[in-house]
Amino acid sequence: MTSSAATGPDSTRRRWWAEAQALGGTSALLDCPVGTDAVLDLTTAHPSGLAQLLAGGPAPLSSLVRESGAFTEARRRARTTHRLAGALLAQRGTRSLAVAVGTAGWSLAEEADARELAEAVLPSTLRAPRRTPVLLRRCTLTPATEALDDFVVQLAPEVIVNPVLVRVVRSELGVDLDTRRIATAVGAHWGFDPNPAMDELRRQLTGVRGLRVERRLLLGTFADPGADLLADLRRRGALAREHRVVAAIAEQRAVAAPPPLAGDERVPPAAEGFCLDPAQRQAVEAVLAGHDLRLHAPTGTGATQVAAAVVASEVAAGRRVLLVADSAADRRAVDERLRDNGFGRLLLHLVADLDDSADDAGLQRAAARRELEARCLTDRTPGADPDVGGPATVLDEHARALHRLREPWAVSAAEAVEALLTLAERPQPPTTSRRLRGQALTACSREDLAHWQDAVVEAVELGAFTVGPGTTPWAGAALRTPEAAARALGRVEDLLGQRLPALRALLATVCDAAGLRGAASVAEAVDRTDLLAGVRATVDRFGPEVFAQSLGDVAAATATAQWRREHEVRQGWVRRWRLRREARALLRPEVSAEDLPTLHDWLQAARSQRLRWQRVSVRDNAPRVPDDLDALAAAVDAVRHELTELALVLPERTWTGLGAASLLEVQLPELTTLLRALAADAAALEPLPRRTVLLEELEAAGWDGLLEDLRARWTGPGSLHLPSEVEAAWWSGVLDAVSMVDPLVGTGEAAALRSARHELQLAVAARRRVRAAAVRADLDARARTSDADLLPVTALSTAGVAALAERVEDADLLVVLGAQATTTSSALPALSRGVRVLVVGDPDLPGPADVATARDEQSPSRPVAQSLFADVGAVLPTLRLDRQHALLDDTLLSAVPVPVAETSLPGPGRDGRATARTSDRPPGARRGPDALVDLVLDTALAALRAHPEESLGIVVPDAAGAELLADTVRRQALEEELPLAVGREPLLVGTPVRWTGERRDHVLVVTDAVLNGPALGAAGEGGDGVPTGRAEAWMALTRSRLRTTLVLDDSGWSAGRTGEDDLADGRDLLARTAVAWERDELLAEEPGGSAPDRPGADAVVRALAAACRRVGLPVECEVGASHRLALVVRDERARAGVGPALAVELDDAAWAAGDVVDREVDGPTELERRGWRYVRVLTADVFADADAEAGRLAALWRDTLADAGHELPWVVDLDRAGPAEPADGAVDVRDEDRTPVPAEADAS
Repeated sequence: MTSSAATGPDSTRRRWWAEAQALGGTSALLDCPVGTDAVLDLTTAHPSGLAQLLAGGPAPLSSLVRESGAFTEARRRARTTHRLAGALLAQRGTRSLAVAVGTAGWSLAEEADARELAEAVLPSTLRAPRRTPVLLRRCTLTPATEALDDFVVQLAPEVIVNPVLVRVVRSELGVDLDTRRIATAVGAHWGFDPNPAMDELRRQLTGVRGLRVERRLLLGTFADPGADLLADLRRRGALAREHRVVAAIAEQRAVAAPPPLAGDERVPPAAEGFCLDPAQRQAVEAVLAGHDLRLHAPTGTGATQVAAAVVASEVAAGRRVLLVADSAADRRAVDERLRDNGFGRLLLHLVADLDDSADDAGLQRAAARRELEARCLTDRTPGADPDVGGPATVLDEHARALHRLREPWAVSAAEAVEALLTLAERPQPPTTSRRLRGQALTACSREDLAHWQDAVVEAVELGAFTVGPGTTPWAGAALRTPEAAARALGRVEDLLGQRLPALRALLATVCDAAGLRGAASVAEAVDRTDLLAGVRATVDRFGPEVFAQSLGDVAAATATAQWRREHEVRQGWVRRWRLRREARALLRPEVSAEDLPTLHDWLQAARSQRLRWQRVSVRDNAPRVPDDLDALAAAVDAVRHELTELALVLPERTWTGLGAASLLEVQLPELTTLLRALAADAAALEPLPRRTVLLEELEAAGWDGLLEDLRARWTGPGSLHLPSEVEAAWWSGVLDAVSMVDPLVGTGEAAALRSARHELQLAVAARRRVRAAAVRADLDARARTSDADLLPVTALSTAGVAALAERVEDADLLVVLGAQATTTSSALPALSRGVRVLVVGDPDLPGPADVATARDEQSPSRPVAQSLFADVGAVLPTLRLDRQHALLDDTLLSAVPVPVAETSLPGPGRDGRATARTSDRPPGARRGPDALVDLVLDTALAALRAHPEESLGIVVPDAAGAELLADTVRRQALEEELPLAVGREPLLVGTPVRWTGERRDHVLVVTDAVLNGPALGAAGEGGDGVPTGRAEAWMALTRSRLRTTLVLDDSGWSAGRTGEDDLADGRDLLARTAVAWERDELLAEEPGGSAPDRPGADAVVRALAAACRRVGLPVECEVGASHRLALVVRDERARAGVGPALAVELDDAAWAAGDVVDREVDGPTELERRGWRYVRVLTADVFADADAEAGRLAALWRDTLADAGHELPWVVDLDRAGPAEPADGAVDVRDEDRTPVPAEADAS
């Protein structure tokens, strides 16, 4: 269909007008369709029964139609009429059931000239004669039994002159009927006699050509929503045409901002009295802030909860609300939400009625007034708000502490735990106990890890753990560049080849010439050279004879007084004078001392040299100077320099291992051997510089402790995964550092947190009750003086707004529910009455479908326009609800392509998935067309027997088939005394159109037509461009709360069990869905097995799941989409819907980021309501001991099964890792508190 954006605003308005004219089809108020299934002709009814009916008494259909064959036909028509009236009331908010008394018709064909007939200018001249009802009496058609075997008809006392007759007579005949005279004529005689009224009509229409006034009694549905809509649009005129939102829709532009809010803005939002998830809360806050909103609410995401919260908040602020929904179920759901949350009765439910004087509002207000008076008799003063902040703060701080980013690493403790557990999962997990600590940890960022991992790996590859003193003498040498290594090797080779041999030879010659003992090391060679050099200096000063003199006294005499005191030498000044002269006399004539201290030093040096000479001399001779002393000194200095340079790069163990204090003190033979070893292992120098640099960098960065640990455990390549060890040391260090500064990290305190959570749950529940009570008390105070405040919210359908236009006032907020099934044209009266608008819908469900007011729904539906929800897509800002609340599992079609892109389809979950096929029926069962009826009947009865506490519904493609199945199931259930209604939800059997807004606990989806017509989900396109087939399939699969059973007639399929080659569109979708359910692709293949961990499960979840499997728990990870459960424990019985299950939630990042009330109160409460037993597991506890947590879950699982009355099909052994495996026929009685379980019980 052409969009309004393409045609322009004027064309759009003309299209709306045309749609309004066609709304509801031809009205029975204009032309009663006598002879159709939806009209019951009582004209020839039995006189006694008819008299009872016209007198206003209850008249059974069996007393009106007493002939057997005629009664069967009348009952069939009554059922059709009853169904159609129910559909109009439930889906259009129109009470349409009435008895037409008399019909009138006329013809204008004789007044049309030949030209008009040829050109067909007047459509009325070409039509068949009409039967327009004259009088109407509203009635009720009540089933006498649940089997619908008989009905009771009762007329209302009011007599209504057909308003459409008055209007048509005025427009076509130019006559204004006197309706008062016609209406009062029926009472001119005793009782109800329509004949005088018919005579009065004939009198007023005297002269009309072809006039036919017939006395007939026709029971049917009478409504004209199109006329009501057009009348209201004419009446409001510019108010509707120029309305802010209506004009924006016509022009397809963004709507202008609404005017400022009216009412008391100081009133706390009543939405705090509701349980709202984050997306719902965002939508409510947007509306309460004064904005318009388009809310995309997929099935089960809580659209009515949002609507109820908005309604309560607006009413609390003193603003008027108009709630519009074509589905009575939607309006009723909002009402129930308000009552369930303590706000009481707020909605005034209005329906379009033939009788303008019907006072539904008065009756409802009277009931509300009685409730108000009852409340006033009790003390309902709202209490003070309980303390929510205390326990909320405790829980929130603990959650945020685990996930708060820590400086300077910008990581959280949770990330550290996740990383360490991920490392532990590797084929070669790290086992180091070392941590990076202190300043080294502070300086190392997460980004630096890769560098240090590479450094460790490279260092080890270069021999950090394999190269040592036992493999090469170069081990540990401080050589950082290849040039330094080359220089060191050059020194070794030079010493070994030239310098050291030359030194040893020269040293032997000089020492022998001087009579000295040879030097054993280079250090002794240096000492010998120094001695000889000193002797030569002394001889040059004093001469060789000085060594024969006694030098003690003269040396003391030349010393300072301080020296003499320290050495306790006593000499008189005369003696000192004399000895000083002797000391000067010892000097050679050409030598003179500058002062006495110098002379003292020379004398002392001579004394020391004589003593040293005596110790190393091999002959008793005086010190003397050999001729080669200078050559020896040069050789010694060269060797000493080279060895000193080598000592700077070689490790200390090189000489200490040889028993020397330095390299110079190594014995010459051993030094020669060492140099030979160094020279021989020149190849070790190639990796040495890089390895040295890496090890020094690692040590400087604080990794020396880890390297020491790794070296101790290293047994060769592949023995350790070095990058993992480095990463583990860093993450462990970070976790330790965070735990030391933040006491909330690393301490589970599970008991304290459970206590705080319990306190918060009580406080939140109390606060919501207090907020609701406060709003209710304020409304009661206002209602004591104003009837308008008794029921401040008007709730009705779009047809009701037009029909009751004079009673529906403008509102501060208009809320439209189910907008995907509402046309924009039908919603214009409501839109024009709202200052602000909230439009709620699910575009994945079927779009608008016209429910004819006077024909059976088996007739083909006419195409309708785009929905209001689609038309406001470019006009209003849009938010989307994203969390499932009503359905168990939103992975229903995970194996099947979804109908609309980027939309996740919710569903009832595995608990309720089942299929039934005609091909699977046992031998001997009926075949052909009856097979599907029998299959549906058997499946429905089995559901009623197995779960009598669950409401049941059946979605059927064809209306005739729906009627047949409803009658068949109803009769058989009554014979077996099975319940057909649970609470306010009776058995519902209908086409997809009839299921709009409806829900049941268990829904059977019949995919094939039972009698005639296309299958469910046949190809086609709706007004919004969404394939109607897929939308029908989508809606059928989302009508259940607990269970969905697909019933397929596959007897004629030719492509195996899938039938994909024979089917199309939505029907194909349903077929492939059935196959996916039967294959059960999401569960483990073997009975008793656990489903594999799905992608997305983090390491904490995987660690806990692995520990659970070790004790035999049937676990699944990452279950659900809109509300993800990290881990669940459930067996095959739980998946079949007959057993309990544990929902395990961990304190991960997504959980901690949410609102504390949502995650600690509302989320767990919702899971418990869905049938799970909620369990919270702390990351710190899993990290500390995953097996202990698994044992706790196993105990909870065992208790849960016991509480549910289930025998344990397996035994959890808490004393050892792994599931118990008792011998055949044995029972496990290790635990005294454990119920003995036969070993032959099936594992799950």
